[in-house]
Amino acid sequence: MKKLILGSAIAAVLGVASSAMAAPNTGTVNFTGSVSTATCNIDLKDSAGSDISTVDLGTIATTATAGTVVNFKLIPKEQNCLTKAAATMTWNSPTLNATGLSNSVANGTNAVMLLTASNATAQDKSVKQGNTTFDYNVTGGIKSFDYAAALAKPNANTAFTAGAFSAAATYSVAYK
Repeated sequence: MKKLILGSAIAAVLGVASSAMAAPNTGTVNFTGSVSTATCNIDLKDSAGSDISTVDLGTIATTATAGTVVNFKLIPKEQNCLTKAAATMTWNSPTLNATGLSNSVANGTNAVMLLTASNATAQDKSVKQGNTTFDYNVTGGIKSFDYAAALAKPNANTAFTAGAFSAAATYSVAYK
């Protein structure tokens, strides 16, 4: 019986040692993808329908309470995508935090960007850490994925600091 207990103890210690020694040779690989009933090119447009390449959040004063809301749309180009009534859009960004997207500019402003999925069916339409996937169900087809973005204070008790703001996010759409 003592041999069995001693053998088990040695095996447990070797298992821990083996795991500890393997740690420097480990890592994480993130994979993303989707399966969709349609594949489409998507255009970025402002609220008036003009093509844009960047969503310009403007300049706000450090004494402001929040920035101006900027509306934009992601519009499918192909007709077969415009007739799809259901889709799921997923967002990803290295700057996602509990509020929205934080600034990626070194020594830039402390502002965060609030990004909202205007026409998604979700209760909480804010793109933020832990809330990045949004369903769309539109009778007659999804003509656009509508979003609103604005700069905001990191929290109510903190003032804005002066500086540049930049953030990037990727999205993927899976039509159902």
